[in-house]
Parts: sequence; structure tokens; C-alpha cells
Amino acid sequence: MWSVARLETVDGTESYVVKSGETGEVYFRRADLAWTMDKVSGTIESQATPPDLRYVWPLEVGKRWDVTYTLHRPLDRTTANRQRECEVLAREAVSVPAGTFETVKIGCRDKRSGAAAYEAWYAPAAKQVVRWHGHWADGLEKRELIRFMLN
Repeated sequence: MWSVARLETVDGTESYVVKSGETGEVYFRRADLAWTMDKVSGTIESQATPPDLRYVWPLEVGKRWDVTYTLHRPLDRTTANRQRECEVLAREAVSVPAGTFETVKIGCRDKRSGAAAYEAWYAPAAKQVVRWHGHWADGLEKRELIRFMLN
């Protein structure tokens, strides 16, 4: 489950830090919500260079874009080039522990294989993703927003 914990400046860029579970933190660039990295217990687990641009504004059903980045996993000492095709799929009402939100559903696929990479439900009222499903080789990862506060 997710909760927006704080704003933090990383390498001169302001980021939202979202708590994930007990020790996880997910960093999203504040300007456009591009994913920059995941940390576990304060250690970088994975990082995107350049950041993974998950949203292209304005989000309108049918809008498409491509994303290319390098995924770094410092603990494993691995890198992987990612190429994704993304699309705004629908508008949906979604209920999560933080409340019920009108959302825009985004789906991204691996450009090479066509396999689903993730779906994200962005809620304009929360200014954040309220649900996220990641498709991995070892299964489906689900995250939901549990609380938020707008300043």
C-alpha cells in the first residue's frame, strides 16, 4: 500500500516520496510524476535513467506515447534497457483505502514483446496514482494509496 510521505530534493529535482510497505520508498519527479527510483531501507533498489515518464499531459483517453530508459539495479549490479508503449485507456471510478476517486487509467506494454508492463490509475483530485499494477516475470505486484494530504 502507498502513502505520500514527503517532498524531497534529489540531485536538484523535487520529488514526491511515496511510502510502500514498511521500509519501501518510491520517488516520483514532482514536475511530471516520472518515476525515478525505489529505495528499500534507505538503499536504492532500482533507478531509471532518464526517469520513466509515465504520464504525458493532458491525460486524455486514446493518448499514446513511447518511453525509453535504462533500469539500474545497483545491488544486483545489472542494467536493462526498457522501451514501452503507453496509452490512456479509460476513465474509471476506483476505490482504495484512501477513498474513492475518479481516475484516468494508463496502460503500458513492452515495445519489443507486447507484454503488459503496468497499469496505473491516476486521480487528478489526489494529484497522484491511487492504484498501480506491475506485471513481473514472477507475478503481479499491486499497490494502492492508503492516505494522502494536499498542501
